Amino acid sequence: MILIGLRNNFQVGHAIARHTAEALTKDMWLVIFLLVFLLFSADFLFVDGQDNAKLLKGLWNLSSVVFTLPFSRRMEMEADYIGLLLLASAGYDPMVAPGVYKKLSGTAGGSAKWEDYLSTHPSGEKRVENLSQAKVMEEALSIYRDVKQGRGVKGFL
Repeated sequence: MILIGLRNNFQVGHAIARHTAEALTKDMWLVIFLLVFLLFSADFLFVDGQDNAKLLKGLWNLSSVVFTLPFSRRMEMEADYIGLLLLASAGYDPMVAPGVYKKLSGTAGGSAKWEDYLSTHPSGEKRVENLSQAKVMEEALSIYRDVKQGRGVKGFL
């Protein structure tokens, strides 16, 4: 049951942080940058008679690795943080969350550093590390204690 609440709260964290709008805006600027780059470099990059689709795909993939994936992982970590606070405000013990991610990362096996860099989500180990930080966990525990004592939560974002 805690896993379902954990995942749902973290997904709600994406909505609260407006990650979809942020990603669309960022991707729009990336496309504009690539179009301007291609406009000014087309004479140097493209050779008549060659398959230019591979070059365009390579440029898109490179820009994805350099620009898109790091922002995606940052958004995931932000959603994890918001989700942890939501979990605590719903009366669930936030100390459980890092353990859940630790168990989930154990089922997936270890990942190489390059796999972490090419992933859209932080690894389970990285999520455990981020959620276990003293500042993050203390804030969540403070909310959790207030809820358990009947004081409720007035807001945390």
